[in-house]
Amino acid sequence: MVQLVPEGGSAADALTLQMGTLDFYVSLIGGQAFTRYASTIDAMQIDAATLNNAIRSVRTATGSQRFELQSLLVFCVAESIRSDLIAGKIEATIRASLGRLLGAAPRISVGSMLAQARAWGQSSDAVWASLAPEVRSAFSKPPAQRTAAE
Repeated sequence: MVQLVPEGGSAADALTLQMGTLDFYVSLIGGQAFTRYASTIDAMQIDAATLNNAIRSVRTATGSQRFELQSLLVFCVAESIRSDLIAGKIEATIRASLGRLLGAAPRISVGSMLAQARAWGQSSDAVWASLAPEVRSAFSKPPAQRTAAE
């Protein structure tokens, strides 16, 4: 679980993302089901104000606007957890857009990071599929439920 708090917000304003522990795929955002990114994700732009606005607005948005805001937030969080390269780019962009990092772009296109994100998913799936069934079974259990041999 990851909680996003907008700038100046409190814990009561937090937006919760429920994630799988094995693949970091987000299944719920703000209590709403999430399964895939919007087809427009590649054209979306990221900066601090956009992300802050998305955290504040996603609960009240409806239809395609809500889905696009969810997609943007899920991309930034989940792909940052999966990839240090993506995390570094998003962090630099946020800092630059707040005037706290000189020399970095204050806005970045999600499309510039999409190939990296897709490659991670394909690689992760391939590694998982290559594991023996008993290894997959062991890692599908919470650590507290694994035997000493597992």
